[in-house]
Amino acid sequence: MQDALTNIGKYAQIEDATVTIREIEEEVRVEIEDKGKGFEIEKVTRGVGLFSMEERARASGGNLILHSGEGKGTKVILKMPL
Repeated sequence: MQDALTNIGKYAQIEDATVTIREIEEEVRVEIEDKGKGFEIEKVTRGVGLFSMEERARASGGNLILHSGEGKGTKVILKMPL
């Protein structure tokens, strides 16, 4: 969560974000969403922050999903088994 919020502060050109934490069946889902400038996922090289978030999710048995588009904001979803 900290890396996602740091990236929002650095790149999204916006000051607000929404963090939602839910328990759904056998997993915990954390969603971090902003309405900032967004980016085209296919056109951006994964920086240390995104790479690190993905690696930590995998190492903990979880999975990180990223949705973004230019002018559409960004949503990071972390799914962790209970």
